Amino acid sequence: MTDRTELTNVDLDQQLMLAGGIAVRQDLTLRDLAETFVVSKMFPDCTNQSQAVVKILTGHEMGLSPIEAMRGIHVWEQNGKVAIELNYRTMGKLIKASGRYRYKPVEMTAERCEIEFFEKVDGEGWESCGP
Repeated sequence: MTDRTELTNVDLDQQLMLAGGIAVRQDLTLRDLAETFVVSKMFPDCTNQSQAVVKILTGHEMGLSPIEAMRGIHVWEQNGKVAIELNYRTMGKLIKASGRYRYKPVEMTAERCEIEFFEKVDGEGWESCGP
């Protein structure tokens, strides 16, 4: 059994590791985080820190965590302008998180996917917006 006085002399990261927690440094900058994503090579569309920072900030504006942004947002330049595309999981998460809209698949095959959208109507429940 560890004496409590011993733990007070151990820094916070070590205390968290001893307790089985994950230690995240408070001084981790956005650039540090972006560099970690780039170096991991798990996001091949980001080859430098700047690209990762753009994705993380874009996601932040949409209410996404950094990892959700890295996985679900694709950013590129098209005709001199920034183009942004969301993958279907991220788009679905944002639609449901709005609290104003819902959707359900009507038909899903290898050739076709049809989705019906619903909008929340005050005091009346959900109304179909159509497929």
